[in-house]
Amino acid sequence: MTHYDRLTGRALAAADARRTDTAEPAAWRNPRWAERAEASATALAHVLGVPREHVAITADRTRAYGAWPWPRLTVTGSSYEFTAAFNDPERLTILASCPDCRQQVPLIWLRHLADLGDLIGGFQPDEPVDEFHADPGHRPSCQHHACR
Repeated sequence: MTHYDRLTGRALAAADARRTDTAEPAAWRNPRWAERAEASATALAHVLGVPREHVAITADRTRAYGAWPWPRLTVTGSSYEFTAAFNDPERLTILASCPDCRQQVPLIWLRHLADLGDLIGGFQPDEPVDEFHADPGHRPSCQHHACR
């Protein structure tokens, strides 16, 4: 097989993948977005002390920065979900229930495994992360919803 044939095959496969991946926002396929989402997943794995391959990345359909969705990060075998605000690996937050509307929203920073432990143990910070306020994940009737 020549280099040309391999390039043709790879190009056709990439075009097929792009056509079948229309469910995700365009930014999901952007190499810069993917690079930052991977860095966020690596940062999460480091904080939680789990292997990187146990952290899955999906595009968050609720939260976006312009056309770039935030990455939703989950750990295999866990029910906890995380996000990297604005796709920034240094802004990991735990998605948890809003105290008012009970919807899943960014609630507390995740900088140490103990932050997750505090949430699990029922200890919450006096003030949630800035991203909590006006997060689109709140119910429309919630006092923290963006349109209130």
